[in-house]
Amino acid sequence: MPFPRPKGFKINLTPATPSLLDATSLKKQLENVGLNCSQLTPENLDGYIQNVKEDMPQGTLQAYAILAPKGELEGAVSEEPVADKKRSVQDIIGDLVTAATAEWKEDETIGYQGPLQVIQAWEHYNWLYENRDTNGFTGNISGPTTISQNETNEKAVQKLFSEVLIMMASSVVQGIDTASLQATVSNIVQEQTKDSVNYTSKGSRVIHLVDGYNSKGEANAIGTVTMTWTLTVEDYKRKTKDGGDKHDSSIDVKAWSVMYTDPSTLCANYNAVLDHFDIHDPSNPKCDA
Repeated sequence: MPFPRPKGFKINLTPATPSLLDATSLKKQLENVGLNCSQLTPENLDGYIQNVKEDMPQGTLQAYAILAPKGELEGAVSEEPVADKKRSVQDIIGDLVTAATAEWKEDETIGYQGPLQVIQAWEHYNWLYENRDTNGFTGNISGPTTISQNETNEKAVQKLFSEVLIMMASSVVQGIDTASLQATVSNIVQEQTKDSVNYTSKGSRVIHLVDGYNSKGEANAIGTVTMTWTLTVEDYKRKTKDGGDKHDSSIDVKAWSVMYTDPSTLCANYNAVLDHFDIHDPSNPKCDA
């Protein structure tokens, strides 16, 4: 007897123009790690962008939300990973704001973003992952991975982009298309708000993904991937006369992801989290397959 066909998802998405990694967005990020005008010529910026694009893996999944914790885009980064403590469902959902424009936009009042955001919260995700033999959870954890190097600041940023993009894309079987990858790294290197001889950028993104969305409002699968990273550049403002000196730097990256082809499994995982962590509330998003 053949297996039943996966149910797929009904989801209401509208096309959007994704954020770009262009000269303007990259220039701002490189200024944040100490590069000056002489290093940020149009020719140099175009070369940096081309290098990043050449490292982008090729995939098929598309983003319909690119989110970050509140305050992170202004540099007020929490010391905790995304949602790494017990909180209400509304706190978890409300903590995540749009960080960049994805290829699609969902009508959040009727969609699955709330349940996905609850599932991706690390404490919830890790509990589901540790019990995957009994709950049907198919998540994948990549890393943590640490890369150390002695390079120029612009090379350190390019390496951060590459590591984030490669790990994010490889965390899901189908990979992620280049427009969504490019949008994700359009603003991940933030300005340092505390005085320090060393530059540290610690951040995260939550990306909601869709596979095979069609004009009937149907998708083969939806899911989410969370990326966390820390970039450290020692004595980042130190420069030789021509600005070509190198700095010791390190990059730490980690990703966790899950894709669903059946609403019943997604809803079962979400409701199991609510039960196990005792975070029921009448205001919680409903998820019934």
